[in-house]
Amino acid sequence: MPVLSGPQLERLSNLVDQAFDLNGLAQLVRFKLNERLENIASSNEPNPAIILALLEWADQRGPGMVETLLRGIVEARPGVPELQQFCKDFFPKVLLPFDGEAAAGTVARGLEELAKLRDDPVVRQTMGLFRANFQNGSGQIRILQSYKKLHESLHQLQLQLTAIGEAVSRAPTDAGARAILSIYALNLGQLASRARTSAKDVPSQPIELRWIEDFDGCVEVLSKAATSDVDVLERVPDRLRDLLTEAPRINYGLAILANVLRLDALSTAMGTIIKGLQVDPNSPALAPLTDGMQALSVLAPRLAGLVAQHFEWQWIEKELVTAELQPNLAPAKKIIRWKEFKPKLLVLCFLDGSGAWAQDLQKRLPQWDAPGGNAAGGSDFDLVRHVCLLRFYEVDGELDTLCGQLLMIAGPLDTLLAVIGS
Repeated sequence: MPVLSGPQLERLSNLVDQAFDLNGLAQLVRFKLNERLENIASSNEPNPAIILALLEWADQRGPGMVETLLRGIVEARPGVPELQQFCKDFFPKVLLPFDGEAAAGTVARGLEELAKLRDDPVVRQTMGLFRANFQNGSGQIRILQSYKKLHESLHQLQLQLTAIGEAVSRAPTDAGARAILSIYALNLGQLASRARTSAKDVPSQPIELRWIEDFDGCVEVLSKAATSDVDVLERVPDRLRDLLTEAPRINYGLAILANVLRLDALSTAMGTIIKGLQVDPNSPALAPLTDGMQALSVLAPRLAGLVAQHFEWQWIEKELVTAELQPNLAPAKKIIRWKEFKPKLLVLCFLDGSGAWAQDLQKRLPQWDAPGGNAAGGSDFDLVRHVCLLRFYEVDGELDTLCGQLLMIAGPLDTLLAVIGS
């Protein structure tokens, strides 16, 4: 059943045509839908035909995909009141902040309802055909959970590090400080133990165990603060601080795993099962399954889009780190791959059209290589460097949060697998 009516399709097509050029639309599709526009519509067609093909493509994939596309459109073009009004009239949910927890919960309930239908022969047969999809999804989510626990262990260490350093500095002459370090040793020992358990489930286990071994060594020194050699004890804060350098690599591993997590395959499996059920299409019994499938169709591109942005920001970050080594050059000269850097960063700004940071960078960057433009160097570059780093952290935080929310699916998936195997 179509999501968009004929009049809605026509109105939205005209609005998108007025708001986007073809390149902007292609970037929107890549980062918000995890698709290539050229795979949806021929680039030889005029823009209105390409836009109509895109909207029809999303419509065929259900309300979840239509809402995802609309959300991306209004995020990229927040200053177009006609688009805002269209969404307010017909799809008000896309104007609200994205709620990954609610979406994951809806998927979990759909999977739970699916498990209850295990005695339906059509369901059992179809679930058997898609067993590999469910198994892969379950296994990948479990590994995702382990990477998150490793990252959380280092985050908890970071929160305690300043206080540990202060206690270590007082320990040689302060019995109370030595007692406090013993308490910290207990806390850190638990973190190290949880990290070791989590490391068993990740493909990078040997690398994780090396830093966890050093973590354990630091804990042992702190636990014996009263008798430890002063020089050995004083080195512990620096050793612990060095462990924090593992966090970006672990976060990268989490992003790589999220990149191969095929939520769309789970959505396809649920859709096939729903179609095979001998139930009235309007039956309330189908609602949890249909809602779960649609929630997956929202989560899949959301996850893929955040992963894609993560890798783009990581590339931007590396270029800026290298540029910092060229202190006496104008900003555009500092960045070795400026011709690639500028359009990539402008695309990331375009995706968050309402962000003050994005609007500021969209004004600054063109000045860096304009004739007679900003050749100053220091402060302007430093500001952009800081803004980009903060946005990279924000995207990583959004990705980390969504991955955590996806863990809600793990239990129902395992239950479903047990049902299929029984």
